[in-house]
Amino acid sequence: MVEVGIELMTSYGDSLAHCRSIKYKRPTLLCWEKPEKGALKLNIDATFKDGRGGYGGILRNDQGELVVAMGLEGKCETPLDAEIQALLICLQECIGRGYKKMAIEIDSLQLVLMIQGKITHWKAQSKISRIATIIASSSSTLTHTYRERNMAADWIAKHSWKKRQHFLWKADTGHKGMTKLIQLEISGLPQIRLG
Repeated sequence: MVEVGIELMTSYGDSLAHCRSIKYKRPTLLCWEKPEKGALKLNIDATFKDGRGGYGGILRNDQGELVVAMGLEGKCETPLDAEIQALLICLQECIGRGYKKMAIEIDSLQLVLMIQGKITHWKAQSKISRIATIIASSSSTLTHTYRERNMAADWIAKHSWKKRQHFLWKADTGHKGMTKLIQLEISGLPQIRLG
């Protein structure tokens, strides 16, 4: 009986030591932030599955209101390729409509670093150079954001992929699901990020 008690205590001690060694991810509250007064913010995201990408972009004014949202889908090889395509296509669409001086946010840190010239991806270099030129010539900025601050663009990308369709929504023609997400983001209700 004593041996069983010692064995249980040893097992308990090992379990307790194991629990203390586990690194817990600290939760952080994040929310979408409005651009500076008079500025525009373009959030872009992509989704990838089965050799196809869904691309989503949403341009909003300084009140967080929808200016234009775009969704496309097409063939691509990798998740990074999908992110590159989304950024290039959405940028071209916004510039073609006359929008400049945008605060552009994407949730691919790797792509941001590639455009900043900090890392290289030889296969995509021509597209990366084109994106960098468009950003510079339009007096726009590009920064990384977390997925929790990019929910509307993420929803649009997934919607485009799922429906296999291309669309363009303006302030008065937005999709009900996207409109609710925009209202949620404007409200400042935070999302939880573990990490």
